Amino acid sequence: MPPELSVAVGMQEVNLASAFLMLGTLTMPDLLSPASPARFWAWLRYFESIRPSSDLRISMDFAGLDPHQKGILSDDFGVALSTQWFFDRIGGFSDIVDGRRFMLQFAHLLPPKTKAATAKVGPTKAPDYVIKDRSGKWHVVECKGTQSGRAHRDKFLKDALAQKRIIQINGRFRGERLAMGLAISNEQSQTASELRVVDPETDPLISLNEQQSEEIDAAAHRIAIARALGVVGLGEMAVELSLPVESGATDFLRPNERLRMRSARSDRKALLRSKCVSARWRDAGFTASGLSPDR
Repeated sequence: MPPELSVAVGMQEVNLASAFLMLGTLTMPDLLSPASPARFWAWLRYFESIRPSSDLRISMDFAGLDPHQKGILSDDFGVALSTQWFFDRIGGFSDIVDGRRFMLQFAHLLPPKTKAATAKVGPTKAPDYVIKDRSGKWHVVECKGTQSGRAHRDKFLKDALAQKRIIQINGRFRGERLAMGLAISNEQSQTASELRVVDPETDPLISLNEQQSEEIDAAAHRIAIARALGVVGLGEMAVELSLPVESGATDFLRPNERLRMRSARSDRKALLRSKCVSARWRDAGFTASGLSPDR
């Protein structure tokens, strides 16, 4: 066990403002700017749920939400507290990307009989996030949250172990593959909230090594650039850039992505170029009639 995690036992302090801001950033749609006030939605939604106590507890009003809203709160808290705790333990992130989109870039390396990873639950679901720390190591993280007690949380963790086993990065860039489960207590609970972090040995479906370090960085950069293009309104191009370069990932695509990839990449590229040209003329107050696209 790495020393930065071995000391993280017992009561731990987590800045909830930072945790909710982390959640807002990670769950913000691609078409919104990172500077958007939308980053603060989680803090605005949940800050009233926290009760003043020596440990993390939510109010009975929030604990009494209908099952659908209660489940959303639990999942949100699971992501917020898990990622912020891990951020604090390893000294920050230099990159964090969606696990499914990262996996798609390497889906051609999967065994041919692997089932599609489109289900919401199950052993082939992709991990939540792939994280690069400031020392250059890559980590695979799955997050869970529940208000139904620690036993229910532990059951979730068994499913999460299968999800995080899809990707492993070996060699000097290898970080942790962790499943984190948060059991959330309310102000009348007999037990305190508890974050459990597990890391058993499992055989991965995709193994990457030091020789693929440039490819790994390129995959993360593609996803980051796609998000940036979405921010400035180039949604079509953002989706295109996030699609896998190699063939063989079709079973892991969502329906809208699978529909796009039925067309040749060259045809999709030409369509995107024409849309960009049309948008440029429209925004400038011109029409493209009689003008060369090169202009």
